Amino acid sequence: MLERGGGPDRISALPENVLHRVLSLLPAHEAVRTCYCKFDFDFPEKRWWEWQVHVTDWIVQASVIHQARVLQLQASRSRRRCFALPELPLISHRLTKLEVTGVIGNDNFFDFSHCPALVHLQMFNCHINAQKISSPSVTKLVLVFCDFHPATRTHMSFPSLASLELKSCHGRAPFLESMPSLVEAIVRFDGYCADRCEKSAFGDCGDDSCEGCYGSRFDHTSCVCLKSLLEATHLELMFSGGI
Repeated sequence: MLERGGGPDRISALPENVLHRVLSLLPAHEAVRTCYCKFDFDFPEKRWWEWQVHVTDWIVQASVIHQARVLQLQASRSRRRCFALPELPLISHRLTKLEVTGVIGNDNFFDFSHCPALVHLQMFNCHINAQKISSPSVTKLVLVFCDFHPATRTHMSFPSLASLELKSCHGRAPFLESMPSLVEAIVRFDGYCADRCEKSAFGDCGDDSCEGCYGSRFDHTSCVCLKSLLEATHLELMFSGGI
């Protein structure tokens, strides 16, 4: 929820009924600064389209009509059931912080060029079904337990990024484009990463056609992360064996 005075965010941990009560006590101009949506998948799959309509409605109401500065969308914490977002871009000139959990995103949603004030982007347990994630304004990016495509690399373009946290993601490691403003980065590739050589425990079998070492022939990139991370003054880089 809304952070005041740089303090930690404690209100998000409140039970949903308490959260609604707290928001109801706030003046209208304060309450709409943060819009929070949380739901679980306890409904039949045939009704997913109904929920997609409701969530799309909520996003439009929160970002366009109420001009929220903070959006928090928590669909599910389960990796098995994530919510597919509509094929629509997110448009907001006021949004500064976006947190999403348990969603399946697409190229339209992950193009944040229509959110010029967005500076903080956080994704947990999301499926990134996009060729590119981009934002010209984001300065802090957090991706934890997210799923990238297992065969092709997702490009990430964040030229204003100062802080990056990329940990325990599935699929191919993303291709990081130039980040000249990067100050700190925490990057961890572990057993979930698809960039693993099955022929060598050290990740370099010497075969230029090895998809485990270099990726598919359609996305043959020799330097995926290191070149962009070299700009950071504080870097924590962790790999598990075989990557």
